[in-house]
Amino acid sequence: MSDLKVPEIAYKRSIEELELEMTQIDERKELTKKNVCFLFAGNKTKAETITEFLQLCIFPRCLLSEIDALYCADFMRVIHDLVTPNFSTIICYDGLIYDISYSIASCSENEAIRYGRFLESLLESVMSWHGDKNKFDKECATHSGFLTVFHNAGNTATKTTGTTQTPEQLDYDNFRHVHHKWHYKLAKSFIFCLDSNDYIQIRNVLQVLTVLLPIYPKMTTFHAALERCIKAICTAEKDRRHDFFCIS
Repeated sequence: MSDLKVPEIAYKRSIEELELEMTQIDERKELTKKNVCFLFAGNKTKAETITEFLQLCIFPRCLLSEIDALYCADFMRVIHDLVTPNFSTIICYDGLIYDISYSIASCSENEAIRYGRFLESLLESVMSWHGDKNKFDKECATHSGFLTVFHNAGNTATKTTGTTQTPEQLDYDNFRHVHHKWHYKLAKSFIFCLDSNDYIQIRNVLQVLTVLLPIYPKMTTFHAALERCIKAICTAEKDRRHDFFCIS
């Protein structure tokens, strides 16, 4: 029938429904902006606020289901896009990625898969900024969430006087260094779990790596290091644990 007649009424109804949904999303964003401003308000430092946010809001929910895992990652991105006061995107992502070995060890098998989904969505945002300078300049270059203090070990004046360094905007080149550090920290955590000889840690990290495979690892050195560990597991567990061997 579409070759003879266009269902205009159905099309108009669908367009109206989509427009209504877009309006509702905008309204929810405004409500979210007010709520998150309240959430991150207070006299605590950014680091303390972010730690509480991750412990009370993100970690418990991202393990409930794969939908919740994606929701948590998207929610963090929305908080960033809303330029939420007292929210540091850099501190938040750094807290999530810096050492995930304990998080992996505490998961069940299904939770490890969900945690992998959460990390995958998280890394997609980070890698999109890393891969496109124009996108970084538009979304991060002047963003308050990318204010950071550059620690200078050789600054004797700061050491002797005890003065606090003024936060500076993280530019694209420095973000690339931070991005490399995050990938290194992930690889370090994964290798720690793979070398642990603990069944739970090895099983969980293999589940996480399986989920992350389309986007991580991107760097040859980290890929080679992880591959060596996984090959060692394959060799050691080939005749003992077929589940490890199959996942590896």
